[in-house]
Amino acid sequence: MAEPPPAIWQMFHSWLGTTRRRRITIVPCMPLRQVRLRAPFRLLETEMLSLFPAVGRSRGLTRRYWLRMAACATLPAVIPAATHASDVPGAPVLAHRPTAKQCIYIFLCGGPSQPDLWDLKPAAPAGVRTVFESIDTTAPGIQFGSLIPQVARHADKLAVIRSLTHDNNDHNFAIARSLLGQLPERPGEVHVARDDHPGLGGLLHKVLGPLNGSPAWVVLPRPFTTYSPPYKGQSAGFLGPAWDPITLNKEARGSLTDAPVQFDSIRLPEGVDGSRFAQRIDLASSFDSAAGAAQGGAGSKKLAGTSRQRMESAYNDAVSLITTSATRQAFELEREPERVRDRYGRNEYGQSFLLARRLVEAGVRTINVFWTFFDT
Repeated sequence: MAEPPPAIWQMFHSWLGTTRRRRITIVPCMPLRQVRLRAPFRLLETEMLSLFPAVGRSRGLTRRYWLRMAACATLPAVIPAATHASDVPGAPVLAHRPTAKQCIYIFLCGGPSQPDLWDLKPAAPAGVRTVFESIDTTAPGIQFGSLIPQVARHADKLAVIRSLTHDNNDHNFAIARSLLGQLPERPGEVHVARDDHPGLGGLLHKVLGPLNGSPAWVVLPRPFTTYSPPYKGQSAGFLGPAWDPITLNKEARGSLTDAPVQFDSIRLPEGVDGSRFAQRIDLASSFDSAAGAAQGGAGSKKLAGTSRQRMESAYNDAVSLITTSATRQAFELEREPERVRDRYGRNEYGQSFLLARRLVEAGVRTINVFWTFFDT
């Protein structure tokens, strides 16, 4: 798959350069009810908001396509100007300056009903509007469903996107479409492929890099799939395996009241302390250097292939997890007070949320938390 035009990368870099909030949580709300758009709005969605030709259309560069790309090319100049508008005398003052550098991406398989929680549509006809009462929130003019009163108290801290939708009733396609952020290149393909566009974590890893020696992207509690392999949007795609996430493949069913979630894969084995582990790393490095020298010329190029890159990336990530004390301690949930762990929930999902918070505090850029099973 071809890499996007340079203007797209330039726009993305410009946007990240003005984003400085320390922490941001993205909560995608996928509707269970499909709403058919009338013709004018359907045209707006499919034609005006599509930067690239959709799958199945001609890949020729039409006049409309060039106009889209020309508009994108002007955004790097427009976005910083809009962001710093408060520096201009007489300009309206922004409520806050964006400071986001980290992200917790929560994805619910199935998802709660959007019309019953976030977008009640009280003026819509019966069968479209919710059957629940609406309640006021801390954000003026915004109402939520009566099922989430505690969330309503924090509405002033949220950005709820009510227009997010898709036009396919297939669960697998909808999941892949939502995680990938665009239509898959090959119609009907929903599982991860090396030539995919990068997932959000891969982009942040590539552009911003890791923090404080911590891994840049972690998936909890395991890669999301209802089949095998995982869905799209959970790899760095064409950026390469060096930007892929760390996946722990942890599964803990039932109540976790009596025992915490243990991540044995990042703990040193019994009898191996930090000093001995460092000696093992040095020994492995010397073997690698000797092997590279012995191979020479063409052999070295062969070792630098994708498989070698993937192996080295996984090895370095594993060593970083074990040797970086802040990251390693973040996985030790037993350090949290019992009341805090109880509040998050003594189950796999609740403890994954708690771990995600601890990983953000340790410097991890992006954490995906997936609810693998249908939440109905």
